[in-house]
Amino acid sequence: MRRTLVSLFMLGCMLLPIAALAQVRVTIEVAHESYLKYEAIPVRVKLTNQTNQAIVLGGIGDTALLEFVVKKAGKSKLKRNGRAPILRNIVLLPGQHKEVEVDLKSHYDMKATVKYDVKATITYGKMLSMSGAQVVEVVPGMKVTSSERSVPDHPSWMRTYVLRCWARDGKEHMFLHVLDKKKKSHGVFDLGPSVRLIAPTIRVNISGGVVVKHQSGRRSFSYTWFQSDETGVLFLRQRVATIEKPTPVDGEKAKD
Repeated sequence: MRRTLVSLFMLGCMLLPIAALAQVRVTIEVAHESYLKYEAIPVRVKLTNQTNQAIVLGGIGDTALLEFVVKKAGKSKLKRNGRAPILRNIVLLPGQHKEVEVDLKSHYDMKATVKYDVKATITYGKMLSMSGAQVVEVVPGMKVTSSERSVPDHPSWMRTYVLRCWARDGKEHMFLHVLDKKKKSHGVFDLGPSVRLIAPTIRVNISGGVVVKHQSGRRSFSYTWFQSDETGVLFLRQRVATIEKPTPVDGEKAKD
């Protein structure tokens, strides 16, 4: 009888920390169902401290840690790149709610064009809290056109500028992907909705200026400017130009 009571007491002690941390709620949201290969995959992490004590994520010494469990559909989980905490010095006071955004691509090798199951966990010693799962698909996108040009002042550093399209939020979007000869990616940029009635164009000048023109609506075109140099590719600005409808002549209706 005494041995049974001792066993039950020890089991209760083991379960108490888990029950306490289960009050730290973690949920995740992914904005889109699919992302292009090499595109950033931002995950919004929502944290709620439902305990009666402050919790520090990614602090010094005795600290809680945010991690992700990322699995290729039906396969083993991916290893995280590096060992540094994903979040640093995030303080959650009792009852406090915070939201943070984490780019999964910067922490996990998600270049394979497959579906991934993603969960978030918070650990503190032996305590654990886990979110529900989200499914993210990495896709190649459909190539539309491309252009190649050397980096300013570096004739042997060739970069390829590729336009790809893919459906997002129920609309076709145009994307610019920039990569070098060694297939190192210099960014995937969502240029917005696309209507491919007129073929898009890419112009890259000798100074590294990049201009992409694509049709973004029935009567509108989007112009997007970038700067490409030895440090990478920087988005500058975007402008949408609208074509006015023809003016009716002699009482005739304008043609659409």
